[in-house]
Amino acid sequence: MPPAAPCPPAARLAAPGPAARLPRGSAPRPRPVERLFPLLIIGVVALAYANALHTPFLFDDAAILENPALHELSWATVRGTSRPLVQLSFALDWALGGAAPLGYHVVNTVVHGLAALALYGIAARSTGTAPLALAIALVWAAHPLQTESVTYVVQRAESLMGLLYFTTLWCVIRGAAAARPASWYAAAVAACALGMLCKPVMVTAPLLVLLYDRTFLAGSWRAAWRRRRRLHLGLFATWSLPALLLLGQEHESAATAGFAIRDLSLAEFASSQPGVILHYLRLVVLPYGLVLDYGWPPARGFGVTAPALLLAAGIGGLLCAFRARPRLRFLVLAFLLTLAPSSSVVPIRDLAFEHRMYLPLAPLAALLVVGGWTALRRARLGTAATRRIAAAALAAVVAVLGALTIARNHDYRSPRAMWTDVTAKRPANARAWSNLAEADLAAGAVDAALDAARRALAIDPSYAAAHVHLGRALGERGDAAAAIAHYAEAIRLQPDSPDAYNDWGTALADQKRFAEAEPYYRTALRLRPGFAEAMNNLAVALVQRGEHREAAALYREAIRLAPDYAEPHSNLGNLHFREGRAAAAIAEYERALALRPDYAAVRFNLALALRQEGRGDEARAQAAAALRLQPDLDDVVRRAGLLPGS
Repeated sequence: MPPAAPCPPAARLAAPGPAARLPRGSAPRPRPVERLFPLLIIGVVALAYANALHTPFLFDDAAILENPALHELSWATVRGTSRPLVQLSFALDWALGGAAPLGYHVVNTVVHGLAALALYGIAARSTGTAPLALAIALVWAAHPLQTESVTYVVQRAESLMGLLYFTTLWCVIRGAAAARPASWYAAAVAACALGMLCKPVMVTAPLLVLLYDRTFLAGSWRAAWRRRRRLHLGLFATWSLPALLLLGQEHESAATAGFAIRDLSLAEFASSQPGVILHYLRLVVLPYGLVLDYGWPPARGFGVTAPALLLAAGIGGLLCAFRARPRLRFLVLAFLLTLAPSSSVVPIRDLAFEHRMYLPLAPLAALLVVGGWTALRRARLGTAATRRIAAAALAAVVAVLGALTIARNHDYRSPRAMWTDVTAKRPANARAWSNLAEADLAAGAVDAALDAARRALAIDPSYAAAHVHLGRALGERGDAAAAIAHYAEAIRLQPDSPDAYNDWGTALADQKRFAEAEPYYRTALRLRPGFAEAMNNLAVALVQRGEHREAAALYREAIRLAPDYAEPHSNLGNLHFREGRAAAAIAEYERALALRPDYAAVRFNLALALRQEGRGDEARAQAAAALRLQPDLDDVVRRAGLLPGS
């Protein structure tokens, strides 16, 4: 057989001008305009995510409201989790702003902005040119693929880990250029250790730092180890932290509160990842069709072999082409390394989630930017013209990416908007239809909820949450027996479902069977201690048997956990009114109406309380408003004597 053909010569991809060969770990003195680059990065991040700051809590974000450990700064906050630093950050948010989502979104956006600055610092010292570093940081920061890690609050685990990952590498680079590097290296180890407390993906950081050292700083593995042995040993020592955190407990990446599905085998996960990775790569270049919940099915047959061969050919071709360009080869390896924990052979319950590209997008952005700059330089348009075209192209690309990010943030405006988007893009996703049914119910669209829940069960009859939502919709239609049958099936399929127990209790309470409902509510609260709705429902049952003090305490706790939940305010007002405290009742009714101005029953009850306080004109105005909202209250309002002439 003839010998294999050698790899073709690699294209010379380099930074502009004299900075093509970089001093190790150094950065050129910035020009005056370049001092504004960090402000430009922060400005782009602020503009891209300004419309996300008032996004409500969505899906798994509910854990922030329902987990009592996040409502205090104590040992309980960081115990029993593999992400204690993330938990602590949520607890600090709660201490400063309670359940208002604005503070959480501000923190997420600030974390993303700081991560972009750290990436800029890394790129500036690695390329030797601030404009190229600016382009890399802006493309990475403005890309809509990052929205899931920034706009979706609980994915702070990804962005905070990313910030600490970049900080680790940046400190190493600074230390390599410093006369006294020890403090920089200590900071790198500290940042790496903190990252390990955010998400296990951080375990690749010591490996990537060693690879960077060999490629950019030392020039060989031996030199890297000889010069910075203590640094690398310190970084590798941080692996003990995730090992200790994960010992004897379930990895949080393997279970999500709103997205629980069956476990995948190692073979199913690994064989499906080439197709998933190719999809990620498509989204990097053409970022349309983003989906919060893919419900990606395991690959079979040709769906396994074709993507695997295509991906292997693409990666092999790049590594071969860059054999003489170790810095470009580093970018390919950095992409593979940072993606490996979530897209290799470690089986995670979901095959695809876009937040997993938060870190891997950085080396890809660098490859695209360097490739674009190299193509422009080869056009030989002259230095000034090349720079003008590059600046215009960068502005256009960042503007498009930023606009797409703003548009994607708009999909997070409500659960119903998001799940409508997901079901349109992934119509075979049972989980998405089930969650859309829940969102429809919250919006009062019972018929739409019935249809969505039935679609979910047609795709997957064993999906417990869909049985819960169908039962709730049937209960709204007055079919309590059918509703209870679906709750029973949900509990058979998922015995630890707090929603099924709570809704079963509600179905019984709707039939005035409060004593029978009470143990269902208590079971729901045992399974989910911060379940505000179950607290409110249990309090209603307790009032029926005269346990007013315990009921009032439950109403207040539900209000604390869910400040935008109107029912406990209304019910606490009813309790005050029953006990003869009309003024206190009025205050609670007004709080409920501030949250739900269209709450007709509360306006009627407010009218009764106002009349008892001698505020007749206000009482009649509230009664009239209740009738406008719900005309069938006419007989009740008249019998109460709240209308003129009644």
